[in-house]
Amino acid sequence: MRRLLLAMILVILSASPALAAPPVPVTRGSGATSLAFREGTGVHFAYNLNGSPVGAWSRQVLPGPNAYSDPALARDAAGSGIAVQGPSNSLTFYWNLHGDPTWTAQQAAGPGTVVGAPAIVRDGAKTVITAVDIQGQLYSYTATHGNPVWVPQLVSPVLIVGSPSMARHGTTTVIAARGEANSMYYFWKADGANGWAGELVAQPGSVLSDPSIARDATSTAIAFRDWNNGLTYLRNVHGTSGWPATPVSPGGTLGAADPQLANDGATSSIVAQSPSGEVHFWWKPNATGSWTKTLVEWGGIVGNPSFSRDATASHIAARMRYNHAIKYYRNVHGQSSWTHVPIYLS
Repeated sequence: MRRLLLAMILVILSASPALAAPPVPVTRGSGATSLAFREGTGVHFAYNLNGSPVGAWSRQVLPGPNAYSDPALARDAAGSGIAVQGPSNSLTFYWNLHGDPTWTAQQAAGPGTVVGAPAIVRDGAKTVITAVDIQGQLYSYTATHGNPVWVPQLVSPVLIVGSPSMARHGTTTVIAARGEANSMYYFWKADGANGWAGELVAQPGSVLSDPSIARDATSTAIAFRDWNNGLTYLRNVHGTSGWPATPVSPGGTLGAADPQLANDGATSSIVAQSPSGEVHFWWKPNATGSWTKTLVEWGGIVGNPSFSRDATASHIAARMRYNHAIKYYRNVHGQSSWTHVPIYLS
């Protein structure tokens, strides 16, 4: 009965756009920094080629069905993939090859299957999307590049609240998702495995935001806003049990936006907002040292910031509260200041 009631509520809510995930996901790789964002029910893609001035962004409007969630974006060496909640609670996937202005839209899951913003990862062979269905269960959808057939798989029967976060490194895909009663689960699947494995990594009552997950060659880490509106970081070294928790910022120091975590293999970084709307950046060498905090922005952005990190720089994107624009921030590792430019919308 509880699941039936939840399904009815989610169907009603899906008539209006879902938020949850970062409204402007940003990624750097394959020769460019890229953004995806939703304007109304349209999906847009913007990119800044490596070596171009920081304010030189090109923009494309993607053809296809209306979008009812913020997009998820992933890139590999060959192309870009974007996933959104489509019409009638379906799942839409857009893809293109680098340098080709043509985007193709596919239905990855049919009507009545998805509520809220999905998550996506992509490698040289396949794309994997995860999304919550109308009963609150988490599913993965996998397709090899060039194959229009998507294979659905139940990740776990536990009730999931909010939007999942995904990461991939090597041959393993991982997911973090907020569970019932403000708990949190971690799921993982190695290539070739029959199903997903999972475990509870944060007890009920301890999690107040959707999580953000990152993975490198030695560990997997998760960041989230905790029960006391502080910032908490969990890290599991591969091959060991347990998720030791590190308090990054004390209680009462975070606003309502979901923190975002990134890892370049040597350093972990987190972006989050303060209660007054300031955007803060924390960084720490993996497995050692303490967290260092810097100020990125005094305020003026709305929604969850998006964040990625590569070998040379950190990248943040967020919607501005005023001026109808997206703001992009870049910090070259080792420098104290952030370069920022507005990208004005139509």
